[in-house]
Amino acid sequence: MVGYHVHWSGPVNRRHYTAWEILLQILSAKMWAHSFGPIKLICDKKTADFYKEIGILGIYDDYELFDESILKGIDPTIYFAAGKLLAQLQVEDEVCAFIDTDLLIVGDYDFDSSNVTVFHREFPDVSVYPNLWDHWEMEIPHDGDTYPLNCALVIWPQKELRRNYASIALKFMRNNTYYGGYKPNVLMVTAEQRLLGLYLKHMGIIPEYYIKDIYLSSPEEMETSWGRDGMGSNIQNLNKEFFHLWGHKKYLLENPMAAAEYTLHLYNMFEKYPELDVESILQKINSL
Repeated sequence: MVGYHVHWSGPVNRRHYTAWEILLQILSAKMWAHSFGPIKLICDKKTADFYKEIGILGIYDDYELFDESILKGIDPTIYFAAGKLLAQLQVEDEVCAFIDTDLLIVGDYDFDSSNVTVFHREFPDVSVYPNLWDHWEMEIPHDGDTYPLNCALVIWPQKELRRNYASIALKFMRNNTYYGGYKPNVLMVTAEQRLLGLYLKHMGIIPEYYIKDIYLSSPEEMETSWGRDGMGSNIQNLNKEFFHLWGHKKYLLENPMAAAEYTLHLYNMFEKYPELDVESILQKINSL
């Protein structure tokens, strides 16, 4: 099964990439390719040029540039992950997987390619997913009880199904900028994770969950170890099935010593991939 990484620069002309961010992305691609099949990249030209410069574009079997004209009318400062939705509209594969660049799928897993698979369910917490239906233009029925679906991993069994969802999400992003007294990111997670749950419900589809039942009824019911610093985000305690950096990024950006230790743990994982010149990649990143 072909997997896709997606990277859209959005409004950023040039940003600083950390070593741990790039190392994690390479590992994500290599682990997918080892266990499941080809791994491709969809990105904008700025990203492709940067990846060429540091020598990592070649880790992908192929790459494709966005048709960014489709994102016209979408505010990238609010919808910072709009590229992920555009990619799902643009890709031609019938069956494919979209995986976050900070997600490692460790080992083999028997994916059901006949059904939609998502990473896991999210609890519909109104502080994250507010019910601002009176202010939002919606194309499908909505409610406050349907679980949003975490999109760190989404496997699509059918192109038409995927493209219909992406079209609905892109239309939502063009037509909605109201977020009340909440943080603007409530719109992004609504356009992606919440709309996916609503769309599949509308289509009568019950998805598979890669991680089963993290949230059964409330965040308080999830295991303490998962809630401490993000799901699996401690690389030293790598989960047997996956590793997802998740919200731990902010902690690493604010704590240089922790970031250095984290980078070392990632570096050591490259012993499995001696064909990669990791030293050269790190030198290029640090020189920019």
